[in-house]
Amino acid sequence: MTIDGITIYKWKDKNGVMHYSDQPFK
Repeated sequence: MTIDGITIYKWKDKNGVMHYSDQPFK
């Protein structure tokens, strides 16, 4: 999704916790 022109990545970690970041999950 995009907020204020910045792409926000959404991903789940190995514990199933959702994260939102402007960087892709590494």
